[in-house]
Amino acid sequence: MSSRYHIDDFMRGRIIGKIEEGRKITGVAREFDIAHSVVSRLWKSFKTTGMCNNNATCHRTLAVQDCLDSEGIQRLVWPARSPDLNPIENVWDALGRQVAGRNHPPTNKNTLIRALTEEWDKLPQQLLDNVVQSMVRRVECCITLHGGHIPY
Repeated sequence: MSSRYHIDDFMRGRIIGKIEEGRKITGVAREFDIAHSVVSRLWKSFKTTGMCNNNATCHRTLAVQDCLDSEGIQRLVWPARSPDLNPIENVWDALGRQVAGRNHPPTNKNTLIRALTEEWDKLPQQLLDNVVQSMVRRVECCITLHGGHIPY
């Protein structure tokens, strides 16, 4: 089996797409040379949470809505201005702290891009997994608090 590496959004989409086409998890795991347990957890997580959409204008176009509806893609309603429910906010925070804590902080656009890329590659997979896995709890908490601020 291959060594552990980060599965980016594009790869996750490809894996989910193969399974949605009717492929078996074992076959998809072999095709991408990824552990069966990783593909299985990814699929389980996708089935549990569906897809989140942050209500950005580009996500509300009729073409996008029609496409998602025609594919039967489940969406969560996303409260306006809700960083509490945006899992990437926690990741941006961690990334920003790493860049700010460098011995030689970036001084221009090119060094900032380089620093962000280097620090992104160093983010632990467990951080990303934890943020994704917290979504069910975040949504439940938000519902309990009737859309109020949640402690995430």
